[in-house]
Amino acid sequence: MFRTHRVFRYRSRADFDADDFRLSLPRFSEENFHKNVDLADKIKTIADKYNATPTQVTLAWILAENENCECDLYLHRNPLR
Repeated sequence: MFRTHRVFRYRSRADFDADDFRLSLPRFSEENFHKNVDLADKIKTIADKYNATPTQVTLAWILAENENCECDLYLHRNPLR
């Protein structure tokens, strides 16, 4: 859910430290990184259109695509906090 936020922070592989383990993950490969940035930009555009956050749009997308998604959503604030 929070992957879009991370992609906004990192706009290129050069933004990572040289020893960052994420550079070894397929999602952050040279081939895939720009695809993730493009997707995050599209999600941001949709979020702006509906006055929502990218995280809200991502969650809505996941729930819409997975009718049988068994997710425990804690959408209320804990009054004891």
